[in-house]
Amino acid sequence: MNATIYGDFVQGSSRIYRKVDGRLVAGLHLGNNTKKWFPNLHFGWFRDDLACVMDRDTSFFGYVNRLGEYIIPLSFLLADEFHERRAFAMNSSGLHLFDERGGTVAVFDKNLVGGEFHEGISIISRIEDETDGNTKVDGFIDKGGEFIIPPSLRNRVDTASIHQPEDHCSGGLIRLKEEDAYGYIDRTGAFVISPRYCWGSRFCLGLAAVSEGNKFGYIDKTASVRIPFVFEDANPFSEGLAAVRIQDTYGYIDVQGKIIIEPRFEGAGDFVNGMAQIRWQGKAGIIDKEGRSVLPPVFDSLGIFEEGLCRFVIEGRNGLIDRKGNTLINDMIETPELFLRMSDARLN
Repeated sequence: MNATIYGDFVQGSSRIYRKVDGRLVAGLHLGNNTKKWFPNLHFGWFRDDLACVMDRDTSFFGYVNRLGEYIIPLSFLLADEFHERRAFAMNSSGLHLFDERGGTVAVFDKNLVGGEFHEGISIISRIEDETDGNTKVDGFIDKGGEFIIPPSLRNRVDTASIHQPEDHCSGGLIRLKEEDAYGYIDRTGAFVISPRYCWGSRFCLGLAAVSEGNKFGYIDKTASVRIPFVFEDANPFSEGLAAVRIQDTYGYIDVQGKIIIEPRFEGAGDFVNGMAQIRWQGKAGIIDKEGRSVLPPVFDSLGIFEEGLCRFVIEGRNGLIDRKGNTLINDMIETPELFLRMSDARLN
């Protein structure tokens, strides 16, 4: 096990980690053997060359660039990663929408919650307290902070979609739920595909996974069936492949419906950067697009490789592994490192 592990060198720096007093500490390797450490910060991944960070002591959020310089100061109570050069952050004055230079694009009322941008659109939600619990009212904005659809869609966008923006907006269509059925609207709010499915995914490569009854198949944007309803479960396509369940095990098909990776996994996620998370005998691992093992299924939870590093949880402790298999494991049981979202891999 190395004392320090290194990520990929990108735009003038690489992410590095070492262990200090049993805790993982993030830093940046700036070249010429220059290292800059941040012992009091939790570090998110870089998005649009900015990383969202949180102060361990104050729990305030801000953003740094790849040289470790603050672009947006540690002054926010909540913050999200950049996507398509936009990010939301919340403080006492409201919900701020920032651009990648740290400029304020718009400020919204603090009872609103922003999502992540995809195809120039982000969900924006208002939580209303009611006698029978919270009700989520959703709308959509563009990158200029202008409303495309004001918050008026009551409980019609899946809660999980706020941090999986491509799941509610893709291919120029927005997935919505009406009663217990899913359909797709355009940016004017008009239904293009009427709500008729038990479930529906995002569109990718012109296809969306949908279910009728207990079977899953794939439709195009005219609602024509392109891959028959023969699967027990199905993921949207990602990097040309989609995970499907056949007789209780998962494999991968291409856009023609041909099996590319034979079903043999208990769970399977989307491909990202040529790799996908799988699950076998209750443990998570990673495979490549040939179905070959990149990381064996020995982890309780697992992220995806980003910046040359992958975050994991094993026996209640979080850690990091690099492309060479070097690992660092936190000696203490605590909340995993900031932004360790297992949903990033969308594992079934």
